[in-house]
Amino acid sequence: MQFTFDPDTQSVDAGPVHWRGWKFILINLNQLNGSGKKLTSLRLIQGESAAGQGSLYFDDLQVNPVTTSIKANTPMTPSTLTLGQNYPNPFNPTTTIEFQIPAADHVQLMVYDVLGRMVKTLINEQMGEGSHVVLADMHGLTSGVYYYRLTSGGTALSKKMIFLK
Repeated sequence: MQFTFDPDTQSVDAGPVHWRGWKFILINLNQLNGSGKKLTSLRLIQGESAAGQGSLYFDDLQVNPVTTSIKANTPMTPSTLTLGQNYPNPFNPTTTIEFQIPAADHVQLMVYDVLGRMVKTLINEQMGEGSHVVLADMHGLTSGVYYYRLTSGGTALSKKMIFLK
């Protein structure tokens, strides 16, 4: 699928998208022709050749900000432990998890099944303060709902993720 930015209409043309069931679509604004433009809305149009009507449901609509510049000497230390939602979600077989830790500490990032059994250790080590990104490889696991849990400095945070084969 190719995405193109139209400066006249200030819109992105994603071309035809045909599917039944669930589909994950990622539009990376950095890779659009004419990037650097401000995308202010999302509009879906049924084409003339489309037969019938249908419904579109957004299960998880994420808008990730694009960093265009960073001011030198700006402290980037987070004030609290944070855990981001994995993306893509649902995923197969890898997903990205971002988190921030406010101070150097021992960090654990574990994956659990719906019964609470630990099925994968992603991180279990001393880490420095700041933002971190983990590419989680879930080969060997079955499709289903999993939970990932970040523990650091006596605090634990968890989120749900869906693995679809």
